[in-house]
Amino acid sequence: MSQIYRAEIITIGEELLIGHTRDANANFIAKNLDSIGIEIYQIRSVPDDSERIVKAISEAKKVVDFIILTGGLGPTRDDVTKMTLCNYFNDILVENSNALKNIRLILSKLKIEISELNRKQAQVPSSAKVLPNKVGMAPGMWFDRDDYTLISLPGVPTEMRHILLTSVIPTIQKQCNAFYIMHKTIYVNKIPESRIAYILSDFEKKLPSNFSLAYLPSVGRVALRISGKGPKKIELNRVMTILVASVYRILGSVVGGTSEFEEIEKIILDEFTRRHITLCTSESCTGGAVSNRLVSESGSSQYFKGGVVCYDSDAKVDILKIDKSLIEKFSAVSSSIAEEMAVKTRVLFKTDYAISITGNAGPKKDKGSDAPVGTVFIGIASEKKVFSRGFNFGENREDVINRAVSKSLELILDTVRRRQ
Repeated sequence: MSQIYRAEIITIGEELLIGHTRDANANFIAKNLDSIGIEIYQIRSVPDDSERIVKAISEAKKVVDFIILTGGLGPTRDDVTKMTLCNYFNDILVENSNALKNIRLILSKLKIEISELNRKQAQVPSSAKVLPNKVGMAPGMWFDRDDYTLISLPGVPTEMRHILLTSVIPTIQKQCNAFYIMHKTIYVNKIPESRIAYILSDFEKKLPSNFSLAYLPSVGRVALRISGKGPKKIELNRVMTILVASVYRILGSVVGGTSEFEEIEKIILDEFTRRHITLCTSESCTGGAVSNRLVSESGSSQYFKGGVVCYDSDAKVDILKIDKSLIEKFSAVSSSIAEEMAVKTRVLFKTDYAISITGNAGPKKDKGSDAPVGTVFIGIASEKKVFSRGFNFGENREDVINRAVSKSLELILDTVRRRQ
């Protein structure tokens, strides 16, 4: 009989608490645990302080099966996690030969002599199972106790992800016959969260007890996440299909699409690579933010060929070879220039599709354009056609940029799916 296994994620580091570093590690760990049916009980961040780390562990072990720590395994004085765990488990540090061999190998490639500080990174509590780190020098550590398992991983994202995916997730998946957890996300455009909640009130009341509905508002749209858990994957999928169809029927044309619990840039990556097609971008008011979103996903080089930031009108003329007379006639913030940017960019990068964005993000109007603040034109070009859409995203500069980026990603995904 399957059972629910719970985990708590504890990220360690002063930089997380003062906002200098975004906590991407917790998000990555949570997604991967969720994918194998492990329920996330809580995520918390604590400083590099032994007392606070011990307090977090002591509280977590009372309610979860797995505690996953990240951070504090480096060689410097402020990295206290390893010694804290050693003291917590009344253990001693011992040098691990495999970890030391890995450190020597990495340093030899860099032509650096191993130091005493480096050797200390090969020391682990004697009761720990060492998790190999092939991309860095700090090994992960696995501690099995009677009522819980504690796993300590490096805070460096590349190292953490490597150990999590190669050692932690496969081991937990093998050990736990957990409930299946399933998510579907439905994107809703044009109407506010409160209105959607009112329309779906009866739907929510009739949800099966093992399903839930969450509202996730963002710039320009609301994501509805339906989640379900249970011992039988086929039955979960059957009920999920019925529930998603019901939402489509109730909300109608305002539904903008459905996905698994994934960011849209990941969906675009999958869609483009599956179809073996390519993409490029040219951006004005968004200053490269679309490209940044696209390349945030590992593997984006398979389809994304490059982007141009043409913030100034002269750059549009010099780089994209747009006729200056067109800009003088229509202004840089116009559907005509958005379409011309998309066409020229696609030719420049020799891709199947191109996204272009031109607009007035504010707070003042652009010179040479009468378009009000918040006006944005998004162009899409393919071999078959070129088109543009005009929007007004308000007067807040940050909102305008964020909404323009989100809308451009929605448009290109919809265009590709329609094979336009």
